[in-house]
Amino acid sequence: MPVSTSSLNIRVTTTTDYKTDNTKALQALLQQATHVIIDTVINLDDQIKTAFEGQVIEVTKTGEIRPIGEKMKTHLMIVLKHSNCKILNLHSSNPQLLQSNLVSNKGGGRQGTIDIQAGFCLIQGCTMMNQVNAVIAVRTIASMAHVF
Repeated sequence: MPVSTSSLNIRVTTTTDYKTDNTKALQALLQQATHVIIDTVINLDDQIKTAFEGQVIEVTKTGEIRPIGEKMKTHLMIVLKHSNCKILNLHSSNPQLLQSNLVSNKGGGRQGTIDIQAGFCLIQGCTMMNQVNAVIAVRTIASMAHVF
C-alpha cells in the first residue's frame, strides 16, 4: 500500500525554506514502504537510497525534491541500489544552484538527481531543473536502465 509524505508530515515549512532537512524522515519512510508517494516539497541534505527490490517512488504535482547543504554540491539525491525500482513523475529542482568546481575524482560534476546502481530500473515522466546531472549510471548498469 502506498504511503505519502504528507500523511507523515514530511515537508518544508514554506516554499522558500532551504534550512529544513527532510533526509532522515524520507529515508525512514523508504525503509518501511515499497511504494512511496512524494506529494510535498522535500529538502535533502544527504542522499536517500532505495531499500527494497522493486521499490516505487512516485511524485504528484505538488511534490518536489531539492538539494540543500554543502554535501549536496557533490552528491546525487536519490540512489537506486536495488533492481527493478521505479521513479515516476519526479520533479527535482536546485534553487540554490549547488555545484562543485572540483575535479571529477574529487567529487566535482557529481551534483544531480538520480544515481542508478542496479539493473532494470525505470525512470519515467521526470523533470530535473538546474541539476549538473539529471541521471547517471555506471556503464555496466546503463544498458539495463530505462529512462523515458
